[in-house]
Amino acid sequence: MDEVEAKRLAIDPIAPLVARSDEPLTSLDAQMYIRNYLRRLFQALEELNITTIGTSEIPTGTKKLSRYGVEEFLASGIIVLRLQMVETGFRRELYIRKMRGVNHSMGVFPFIIQPRRGIIISV
Repeated sequence: MDEVEAKRLAIDPIAPLVARSDEPLTSLDAQMYIRNYLRRLFQALEELNITTIGTSEIPTGTKKLSRYGVEEFLASGIIVLRLQMVETGFRRELYIRKMRGVNHSMGVFPFIIQPRRGIIISV
């Protein structure tokens, strides 16, 4: 990171960093391993003054905020992107679930993704 003078890092997705084939990821030991591993990783990046964005899928049909159920406790902020069914099909929406130390809107905002422009949020 020092060599390229990085200020920001994107980890998309986090899952390959914590996947272990020798133990089911649903066990309590595995969850503690994941939590400790991610805590050390994010602390090291914070000490290097690097802003890190990590993505994690939300399993379909659950109320979880992350794949392993531990990532959200370590994150300073969580922005949820989802598909919402409407009469004409699906609509992309986002909301801020958590943003440590910051007052933020509790609204749900539709967004679109455009080539060469990225995410455009309707407010």
